[in-house]
Amino acid sequence: MSGRAWAIGIVAAVGTAGALATAFAVGGDRSGQRAAPGPVVETVAPAYRLAASSVAPPAPAAAARVAVRRLTCDNSLGAARPRGGRADVVAPPVLLMSLDRFRRHPHRHFRPTDGRPFAAKSPLVVDAGATARIAVPRADRGHVWLDYGVRRVPAQAGDRPHTLVIARTCAGRRPTGWPGAVVVDGARCVRLTIRSGASPAAPATTVRVPFGRGTCRGR
Repeated sequence: MSGRAWAIGIVAAVGTAGALATAFAVGGDRSGQRAAPGPVVETVAPAYRLAASSVAPPAPAAAARVAVRRLTCDNSLGAARPRGGRADVVAPPVLLMSLDRFRRHPHRHFRPTDGRPFAAKSPLVVDAGATARIAVPRADRGHVWLDYGVRRVPAQAGDRPHTLVIARTCAGRRPTGWPGAVVVDGARCVRLTIRSGASPAAPATTVRVPFGRGTCRGR
């Protein structure tokens, strides 16, 4: 990947924002909140936009390191009412909305543009009362990133794209939702390791999601 700064209005998956907006209903008092005075909270819901800030991609030597993003009620969109869809990726307690919608796309669809990687919008929903741990396996770090949570402008250090998400839900009986995207530097079979609970020792489910025709064939 290019060493230039990511303009994190990265290339977003197009043609699906409307579908995501109708499939992901957000409740709670965060849906329109803006903090004042102080940093502005960019809610970007429900059709997700990456934060309008620039952050440097990890250096090659650091690609294998784990960059952690902690998701809480404070950086969520509040209670979610996912309606379900054929392209949702489900691995309890996690639902990644419409992420599995690229399996028939040509590989050129995922090429970086002007040094900016491809970002597939996919709101994250976690079951009520649960904690979820979502990780990019070591072999895929440097090629796959996660970019989740409501942003603050100007950007904070913890806003950088990450390879591990630990998400704790809001109190209450409804699932919690966060805006975000899975970011890739080209066509590939994206693997994500999902655990219920924050511990890395918890039993894991590995999901494989094709970003491009045939990328997960035989895997």
